[in-house]
Amino acid sequence: MLTVRNLAKSYGRVKVLSDVSFHLNKGEFIAIFGSSGVGKTTLLNIVAMYDRPDEGEVVFDGINIVNASEDILERIRVAKVGFAHQSTYMIELLTLSENVALPLFLAGFSKGEREKRVTQLLEEVGLEDKAKNKPSQLSLGQRKRACIARALVADPRCILIDEPTANLDAANKQRILALLTRKQAEGAGIIVATHDPMVTKHAKVLELTDGRLAPLETTGGTRRPR
Repeated sequence: MLTVRNLAKSYGRVKVLSDVSFHLNKGEFIAIFGSSGVGKTTLLNIVAMYDRPDEGEVVFDGINIVNASEDILERIRVAKVGFAHQSTYMIELLTLSENVALPLFLAGFSKGEREKRVTQLLEEVGLEDKAKNKPSQLSLGQRKRACIARALVADPRCILIDEPTANLDAANKQRILALLTRKQAEGAGIIVATHDPMVTKHAKVLELTDGRLAPLETTGGTRRPR
């Protein structure tokens, strides 16, 4: 589904990513683990096609998206990718339901199908009673769950989420992780950026340190580099 090869990215003299490579298969859940500021968001933004690397390739369904035109990138995003950014950006003039429905509108779904899917997702993330609220009326945790619902509503083949459990209490963390593992079981490939050990229990973990990825394995309840 997705292959990242020898990715590098710098901002000025600061090297954020260096020779990053990994592969995402259908039905695989990968957690990019690391402390704040190590480059997890940069990596996710590149894979999500909202930033470009200085070097390397990102191949999605046989297309090197690093060299693709904006028109091609937009078609891939709309048809195949769901992305929830860490910023929890929402359009303030729209209701929560209207914000969640945006990917369906862009993909040409009918009004009836949009309403059906949005209602189901809002129930699954525990926001059915906030459907008519504007974003300014939501807490940070509610906005996070709404953005995750928006990323999942069109049943994308590839799901990318930056810090999926940020600003969530334990019950809502479990709710979101249960939803993601169900999507994984249905065949979606999932990549999340996180520093939450609760998330890593559900995923194949790649640790980002000093701009490089290292796979981790579990031994005696702890994780250590291979």
